[in-house]
Amino acid sequence: MVDLNKFMDMPLVEEAWEVVGEYEFYIVECPVKLKIKVIRESNGSYMGVANYKIQGPNQESPYISLRFKETVEDAIMDSLNGFLAYWNPAQADQIKLVPNKNY
Repeated sequence: MVDLNKFMDMPLVEEAWEVVGEYEFYIVECPVKLKIKVIRESNGSYMGVANYKIQGPNQESPYISLRFKETVEDAIMDSLNGFLAYWNPAQADQIKLVPNKNY
């Protein structure tokens, strides 16, 4: 594992992340493939970042879960659950999927 803290001491470097994996999910009746990229922060915590934000019919803005977790699996689960909490195949035509520009 790379020690990301070494890069934090370099001039002009504000953040350092390691991409530890990318995972793909096919969701029932979802028109896009959900990808989740897991990144590791310099302190060793992990975050799952989905390639799409989701906006249900009663939401004012798109949602994406961006929380740090202790394991890769927990980071994937958090990101996937964040998406699935708002995905409903019966309302697929009312749900907006917004590409995550930070993916």
